[in-house]
Amino acid sequence: MNSMNRDLDRLLRAAATAPEPEPQALPFAVEARVLAQWRRGGAPDAWFSVLPVLRRGLACACVLTLAVLALSLRQINQTPNDELAFPGVVVNLVSMR
Repeated sequence: MNSMNRDLDRLLRAAATAPEPEPQALPFAVEARVLAQWRRGGAPDAWFSVLPVLRRGLACACVLTLAVLALSLRQINQTPNDELAFPGVVVNLVSMR
């Protein structure tokens, strides 16, 4: 085991004296993609964001609420005389007894 430690130590010393390779410049396509993503402000692997879905859901809910409100107002305006018909019938039935 002692010779194995010596061999490993010799290997690590030789690796420490080896010259480091020069860093290569990025290709233009990679650099352009990184800069475009940085300008956009998003993460490159964020394929799904919850905020746009919530905004669309809120917009759809508002549109549906306005549609129901418009239909309800239309229904009320079409039958104004029927609103008092049922209470009038009840009053007439109670007064007959």
